[in-house]
Amino acid sequence: AVVSTQSTGCRNLPGSVLQMDWSADSQHLVVSLSTYQQVYIKSPEGYKVDLLPSNTLLHSCTSVLGDSLVGIWPKDSAKFDVNSASVANSSNIVATGDDFGAVKLFEYPCRGKYAKHKKYFGHSAHVVGVRFTFNDKFLVSIGGEDSCVFVWETGV
Repeated sequence: AVVSTQSTGCRNLPGSVLQMDWSADSQHLVVSLSTYQQVYIKSPEGYKVDLLPSNTLLHSCTSVLGDSLVGIWPKDSAKFDVNSASVANSSNIVATGDDFGAVKLFEYPCRGKYAKHKKYFGHSAHVVGVRFTFNDKFLVSIGGEDSCVFVWETGV
């Protein structure tokens, strides 16, 4: 079997990388930064572009930033309160993990401020990561302080 690799450099970014997602065609990389900015990189050339082409589909969506995720941010939240997000492969649900130990489920896209959601607790402190499994049947959450891995059945 022949394995192909592709690399793209991301130099001179105005912050450290928090999340990154490839476009489905691997032509662009969406990088979310600690400065709470999103940068779009053209691959494999590695240069920044102002916007993604309108027909761009993402292979994954793990950023906590963007117009389609405005509603995940609670009222009076600090920038660092939402740590992780994951859009289900079916693309109609987004899960988040936050500093208050909550795993939340929202409808996706989530454009309106302070969107309605379902909230679940289990971790003793902040949730640092959430990801759906390939078939969306489960959501995996990672706790920070408690170092626990929870597997939630989604009912999909």
